[in-house]
Amino acid sequence: MDFHRHDRFAAQNMERESEDCLYLNVFSPYDHEDESKVFPILVWIHGGSFLAGSADTGIDMEVDIRIHYHCNVQFILCGRYIYIYIYIHVHRCEKTISEEDAAEIVGDEYNKEDIKDKHCNYQDHKITCLTADLTPYQQIECLRLELNLTSPLLRKALAIELGVSKMVVDHDLVPTSGAELVRVHARIPIMTGVARKEWAHKKPQFYNLHRKASLTAEESAESVFRIIEGSFHDTTIEKLSNATLHLVANASFVRYIDDPSNTFETSRVVSALQKMEADIEFVSPCQKEIDAYVQKGIQVYAYSFDYVPESPIYEEKKTFGLFGKEPVTVMRKDKTFEDRKLEAFHGLDHAFIFSRGYSSNFDIRPYTKRDETMSKILTNMITNFAKKGDPSIPRFTWPQFTVNASEHVSINIPPK
Repeated sequence: MDFHRHDRFAAQNMERESEDCLYLNVFSPYDHEDESKVFPILVWIHGGSFLAGSADTGIDMEVDIRIHYHCNVQFILCGRYIYIYIYIHVHRCEKTISEEDAAEIVGDEYNKEDIKDKHCNYQDHKITCLTADLTPYQQIECLRLELNLTSPLLRKALAIELGVSKMVVDHDLVPTSGAELVRVHARIPIMTGVARKEWAHKKPQFYNLHRKASLTAEESAESVFRIIEGSFHDTTIEKLSNATLHLVANASFVRYIDDPSNTFETSRVVSALQKMEADIEFVSPCQKEIDAYVQKGIQVYAYSFDYVPESPIYEEKKTFGLFGKEPVTVMRKDKTFEDRKLEAFHGLDHAFIFSRGYSSNFDIRPYTKRDETMSKILTNMITNFAKKGDPSIPRFTWPQFTVNASEHVSINIPPK
């Protein structure tokens, strides 16, 4: 992911990326007087949507266990049949990569002769068992037996086509939804939550809405449809018709964007799109997971991370100068939030768990006493949960999320 190529800590590690990565690093205190003594253990499973990231972040994290795992498309498929559907159509050559995507996939690294030797969609070898008469389970078994992802172009094409990768467990495709797995197998208490507005740091450019100060209702509705067609459709169990997607998009437009003023300033529309996309990709899945744990009778401690720093947030970029080979690091104040109130966004909590204000290209400067207080509150909550199964701290009792009391905690100063 290009975003991480500019990261202060991850950039150097990406240059050392390797398939030889499946290691478990365990660091544990040792009591010379009592060799049998055990300690509570924190496990760090790095993020990155199964596409990027590393347990070796370069940040001096004092967690006890770090896990490396394979990232990228070759370790997909999943419980959602729509992914199988796309896989099959791509490998059967019934669905071809668009010209727009093809330019991005091929880039400058491959010449035309390399591509000419490949089958459709950059396949080195076609899957022969994917006949039209197979049941979904037979199709999955066929993919298990013959799926060949040795072509880096094919892997990149599928990553673009499928979006975020999904996981496999012990070489088997995950057979059902996460919520269903929780309802059947969960046995350990969970502390889980979201940022106040997960995608608050997405810029208007991401939605291709940065060239205009205001939009028409039609342009706003089209932006909603693009998210429904992409982010929402990816979560559905089966492929939906365009008519159904338009129906969902219309309802979403009314819910998130429609306004009695009948005005569509770009900043307001972008803010609404950020909230809608965050609800689809973070809030709704989190709530489904919480509900499944509650139905199973497992303790749940839910939260919204709401804290925002008073200091400016700087965005780190690395660029090459006109002369010389050494990169020049440019720090600039992030202007994403200048026209509206700053809200806690995806990954901001890491700046108060693992570092003094740094989180994936964003740097809080200066890191104030107030920020240190937030860090102390949050890390105490996490370590108390690891030690006791309860994230309460001396001056704040954290209520459980139950069937009869759907309470969650606002992680802020003070927490409430």
